[in-house]
Amino acid sequence: MGGEGIDDGHVEVLLDARGILVRNVRGFVRHGTLLAAHRECDALLDRHADVHLLLTDTLAIEGFESGVPMSSFRWLIAHRAQWHRAAMVTRSRSVAAVSSMFTRMLPGVLHRIFSDRDAAVAFLLAPTVNTTPKRRAQPPP
Repeated sequence: MGGEGIDDGHVEVLLDARGILVRNVRGFVRHGTLLAAHRECDALLDRHADVHLLLTDTLAIEGFESGVPMSSFRWLIAHRAQWHRAAMVTRSRSVAAVSSMFTRMLPGVLHRIFSDRDAAVAFLLAPTVNTTPKRRAQPPP
């Protein structure tokens, strides 16, 4: 995804009123744009250590420089202890496939991919359910 002659994209970073760290990705994303967004996220997390929900909305992405998705997932993995739940909103099969592959590197984080932002937010805000499998009772000796 070359990007020559394409305007730079933008990653809006905000903490919404429900306590979700939101990353809205727009346009053609370059490394510098993503790194600036990571710095914004880090500063926000320094001020709000109690934030444990992450929403990444890529519905308006038009493309990205090579390696940008990997940089984004490196940041997510480096901060994996922060997250209880994470959701990505995308309609791109390639973005969903890459995201799905990297979520395996986030043990303990409930991560899902959605094509609808409202569904992603509902997942993030849903009550926590114990997903640990129950042990079978052992027969008496």
